[in-house]
Amino acid sequence: KIGDTESSTVMAFYQNGAYLVGAALVAALFWLAGIDHAVHPSLEFLVRPWVWPATPDLLKMGACGFVASAGMILLSQAYRLAPANGVATFEYTGIIWSPLWGFLFFAEVPRPATAAGAALIIGAGLFALNASRRRSGAPAIAATCDPA
Repeated sequence: KIGDTESSTVMAFYQNGAYLVGAALVAALFWLAGIDHAVHPSLEFLVRPWVWPATPDLLKMGACGFVASAGMILLSQAYRLAPANGVATFEYTGIIWSPLWGFLFFAEVPRPATAAGAALIIGAGLFALNASRRRSGAPAIAATCDPA
């Protein structure tokens, strides 16, 4: 387990390095394939010519990068100190936070498909948790709830 030998900062560095390598491979694939125009309007941002961002935008991107890096370090530390299944449970709260922040900051109302997808993911997670508890001999989720 890498968390036994490495600090959370090193773990976050490795994770960012993996993301960088992945992005470089995708960029190389686009370049080698000669894709210089979008095959679909939603992909236009991937292949348009590079333009330096304005200073305010660059500062915002830097702040986002700093916050994301700090979050990655904190998440790595959580995985080092606690069982992975406990930490992963808190990661799933993103299903709730993402639509909430989208609504608060962008006035974006979640579509029914978003709600259905979130319900499917939450249901599958609860099903998997219940199944793993049954295999381990621990009480199932329904049996641990006290309705009184």
